[in-house]
Amino acid sequence: MKPNEPCWCGSGLKWKKCHRLREDEALVRHVGQPLSRLLKAFKSGRVCYHPDAPRDCHGPVISSHTVQRAGHLKAIARDGHVLSFRTASANEHEKLPRLMGLRDASTFPGFCAKHDNSLFELIERRLSKVEVHHALLMLYRNVAYELHQKRVSVGGAAIISALDAGRPLHHQRFVQQLSAEFSHGATIAVEELEEELSKAAFAIKEGLYHNIHSITFVFDGIIPFSASFYVAPYVNTANQEIQGWYDRDIEYLSFYSSILGGRSAITLSWIDSDLVSKLARDMAAAGPGEIASLMFTFALGNSENVFVDPRWYESLGQRDRDEIDEVFSFQLPGEVPKPLFTPRRMNLITAQCEHIAVSAAPASPV
Repeated sequence: MKPNEPCWCGSGLKWKKCHRLREDEALVRHVGQPLSRLLKAFKSGRVCYHPDAPRDCHGPVISSHTVQRAGHLKAIARDGHVLSFRTASANEHEKLPRLMGLRDASTFPGFCAKHDNSLFELIERRLSKVEVHHALLMLYRNVAYELHQKRVSVGGAAIISALDAGRPLHHQRFVQQLSAEFSHGATIAVEELEEELSKAAFAIKEGLYHNIHSITFVFDGIIPFSASFYVAPYVNTANQEIQGWYDRDIEYLSFYSSILGGRSAITLSWIDSDLVSKLARDMAAAGPGEIASLMFTFALGNSENVFVDPRWYESLGQRDRDEIDEVFSFQLPGEVPKPLFTPRRMNLITAQCEHIAVSAAPASPV
């Protein structure tokens, strides 16, 4: 290439200012510095995701809990701490799960203090049942969390892009292609989640719930994990692919842990989707003694926003801990597909699902 030609990597820079001498640069052996920037970006936010924002916002964006701190998180905590599967540092040798204080567990910078309190007041109360308007608020909070996460992860392409320093040209091309694909995928996810958030915001503002669906599972006590996330599920309970990584018109599911009447509850909710509706029904068809384990496996296989009771985890044998590690690695795209749901994983948690409730939209707006 000529020095003043645009670089082949697509950065927009001239070749002489970009990849011309890349092979002579110091070899990148770890991604500590760029990963630190990415983690810092996740913890800082300036956007309030309330449907009316920025109108009527009060004060800066705060760290909002996606799982109620005084509810299910507190119920599974030991000395004010839970075990977390969230990465917290750029240390590539960081061991997960790790202890995390309740103040930090499940938080993200998503709402100003005024809107965080006013919007989610209904689901912060002690509920006896989950109705459709509660399920919509749970879904909205989860969409906001995932949208924030994906907006930050678009910058993750820079981490991948930096890994070609000191490497030969054919390695540089591979790394830059991987970076471009990552950026493209994250950008598409942001667009999809912005649309999901817009749909949920409209339903909240207009009080329209006809396209909001949910199923709530209530257990016989406190189950040893809590999770909250919004995900595009890729496999069903039979380990069959139901949608692909790069499919257009991806369909999403909200997963939300809470406490109802002193017992653990998990609410699955979604915006009109036959695919997700069938997946939720398949989960409900599992045996009462298997549902808690199935939900834990599904959560950990699809999100890092999962927290567990340290006492329960420490009571497990090494084989069960290895199973949990393998489940967590399921969410990372790999070369060899592995089944998510296995017979052993259906017995990780000893709990009975006592009640399953399907929400119905009210005849008129609430």
